[in-house]
Amino acid sequence: MCDFKCPASHKDKADYKTIKCAGATCEAFECCDPAPNTCTGAMTKAAVDGKSCDPKTHVWDGSKGATAVKEDLSDYVTQCCTAVKMCDVTCPNTHKDKTDKATIKCAGATCTATECCDADTTKCAFHVVTSGKGCDATKEYADPSKAGNVAKADSSDYKTQCCSTKATCAAFKEAVTSQVSGAAKASQMSAASLLLVAAGALALAK
Repeated sequence: MCDFKCPASHKDKADYKTIKCAGATCEAFECCDPAPNTCTGAMTKAAVDGKSCDPKTHVWDGSKGATAVKEDLSDYVTQCCTAVKMCDVTCPNTHKDKTDKATIKCAGATCTATECCDADTTKCAFHVVTSGKGCDATKEYADPSKAGNVAKADSSDYKTQCCSTKATCAAFKEAVTSQVSGAAKASQMSAASLLLVAAGALALAK
């Protein structure tokens, strides 16, 4: 039976107590209806009555879904909408600002990189590599940590700017062997030091 706790923007269905849920756990759509006097519940009525957010100046703000509104929806825009934001996203180092970034109105309450930024083809992440000048697949890989580096249009420096040498099993084995050897030497030195201390103690005891 319904045991789902409806969010503040919704209310229990009229037959909540007798509803049998379809799965092992109940879902909101099975147990809850939008509360009519909240931003979420009044959304359809606001659209029909011409009182919803004006897309030229405002967007519906999902974070205000549970906010109460008047029955006549005279305060719907104030309570439920947020003024349209202009692009204010700092583009990642693999991207560049769209040419019209300063005049772009974002679709939601917050702007996204998709809306405000374009892929930068001068950067390793999106560079179109000239044939024969890419990473050597046998010993190199396109390094994600270099994705924001700039590569020349002719790819002449692509390897240096965008590629890194692949790790090898031989190098790994050498590193492990070196660590084990170092640990063994340290252990031997510790044992030798203990013997010297013991010998000194015995000499003092005589």
